[in-house]
Parts: sequence; structure tokens; C-alpha cells
Amino acid sequence: MDTAIKVRRIGITNVTDIEHIEPTRTERLVRQSPQMLELAQLVERLAPRKISVLVLGETGTGKELIARELHEKSTRSHGPLQVVNCGAIPEHLTASVLFGHVRGSFTGAERDQQGVFGRAHGGTVFLDEVGELSAEAQAALLRVLDTQRVCPIGGRQELPIDVRVIAATHRNLAEMVERGAFRLDLYHRLNSVVIKIPPLRERRDEILPLAEHFIEKFAGSETRLQLSNAARARLLAYQWPGNVRELRNVIERAVALCEGTMICEQSLPQHVVLGHQPVAEAPLPAAPVQHAAPLPPGGIGLREALRQQEIAMIEAALRTTHGNQKRAARLLQLPLRTFERKLRVLSIRRDW
Repeated sequence: MDTAIKVRRIGITNVTDIEHIEPTRTERLVRQSPQMLELAQLVERLAPRKISVLVLGETGTGKELIARELHEKSTRSHGPLQVVNCGAIPEHLTASVLFGHVRGSFTGAERDQQGVFGRAHGGTVFLDEVGELSAEAQAALLRVLDTQRVCPIGGRQELPIDVRVIAATHRNLAEMVERGAFRLDLYHRLNSVVIKIPPLRERRDEILPLAEHFIEKFAGSETRLQLSNAARARLLAYQWPGNVRELRNVIERAVALCEGTMICEQSLPQHVVLGHQPVAEAPLPAAPVQHAAPLPPGGIGLREALRQQEIAMIEAALRTTHGNQKRAARLLQLPLRTFERKLRVLSIRRDW
């Protein structure tokens, strides 16, 4: 495993997860299309500089790979690369994860803890899905970027930091700014330079080279697996809504199912062979509209009522997906980690 680059991936469900380290292999970028070759030249020019970069692109296009390449080719490559998925952090822990906390500053803070920005000193912070940050977190992030100083929760002293920030999102931040869902000043602070990754369907000359790269990755260089002409045609004809990530998963499946040395179209998922997107989950049944009843004199337990409603929706999603938690989380538009945490906190059974 390639561990030359120090990567710390943050996937948070509670405060004790903040120190979790997961070494990650740096995936090779395959570039043959004019758009990606031009993008590579832009990365080469930007890498040595400290300027903030905003990476835009659909889910699965490889935004994190661009961030890693910017870090590896920079003068900061000797320092850490901190990777944090902003959409996977519970809102009440966002400030702690990003900026750290001191012991006793909140329930569960049993010791002093550096945040992502503190640990990235001398290196790079990659804020994936930055569009998912709450308004409060956006304001705090803007101050840190402007002052290059960070104050842990419960702390009294701001500490200087030296980090480069690379942010990414699949959302349209300019549209979010117009709707008031994203701060204009933070948007301008992050998008000093924008790198837009084209979807895979717009660079079809890279589909087969990427497929062959993934075949070698999953089958090993000693195994001489090849794509049949029919399989090649199916891969080229498909639209790839999930982009490179979807292609990677399709090839991993094909390698596992392949018998012999030739990957045939029978080893490909049916939706790829037929040339259409996977069938979407049936939508959750809409809750009937109810008129609010007058409040009783003693008031009503709104928190408990909302809790019961949340349980009902999660259980409905699990029933709809026959217990598949990943698809249920997608139905409810929740990150999988957040969905799993809710199952634990709300004591919802998982064997549907």
C-alpha cells in the first residue's frame, strides 16, 4: 500500500472517532481526453501555490484524486493531507472536528483534541462536499480562512495555522448563494481558482483505458483478463451516471464473476448491458397532510413527537428497501454514517 502521502480520512459518528486514521492508496488518474489533459496542465500550474482551489464535478468523477494530486505535487507534500467529508459529520460535532476542543468543553470531550486544521499544519485540508456545511459552520470556517488562526471549542487562545485549503462539491454553489444557502463571502474565499471535472460521458475515450486500469487493479497484473468486443461496446454505449466510481464498481463485479480470461457482457450488470440507468427505489409514501390540533393547556412534547416521526420514516425506508441500509439512507437523503448512527440512537431494529 502506498503510504508515502500521509492521509487522514475523517468519518465521524461521535467525538471518539476524530482520531481515526485510514491509510488510502492513491488511485492513478487516467487522462487521454483533451479536457483532462488540459486539466492536468492546470493542476501542474496550481500545485506549487498556496491559493485555494474549488473542485467541481458530479459524484464519482474523482474530485478527491485531484485534491491529492495538488497536494502531492506541492511544496507541502511533506506535510499531512487531511481529508474530511463535510456531509458525514453530525452538525453538533462540526466545529470540534474542524477546529478541535479542550477537555470538558462539552459532554464527551474527555481530553484536549486537535481539529482537522490543527493537524494539517504545514500541509493541506481537503473539504469534500463543502456545500453540506451549516450556516454556523460556514461562518466559523470563513473566519479561520481569513485569519489563518483557529480557536478550539472551549479554548481561550487562537493558534496560528499554516494550511492550504482545497474544497469540493457536486452542488451548484453559485445557485446556493442566490438561495441564501451558502455564504457569498465564503464562496469567494474558496473559489480563487475553480477546477471543473467533466463527467465520464463527456470523455468517452477514457472509458476503456479506465476499465483496463481497474481490471489490472482487481485481477492483478499476472492475470491476463481482457474485455470482449461485446463488453467493450456495452461500456462505451452506457451513459455512466455514477461516473468513474460506477465504472470501477462495474469492473470489480465483472472481474469477480468472470470465468476464464475474457470478460464477456454476461459479467456486466443488466442495466449496463441494456444501456439504461439502474431502476430507482420506489419513493416513500407521502405522509397524509394533517391539520395541527390545538395545543393542550399543559403543552405537548414536540421533541418526542418529532422523534416518533423520524422513527416512522426510517422504518418506512427500511421496509421499502427490504432492509438495505445503504439504499434506505439514500432514500432519506442522509449520509450512510448518519443513518447508521440514527439506527443506534433511536434503537431501530435492522433485520427487516
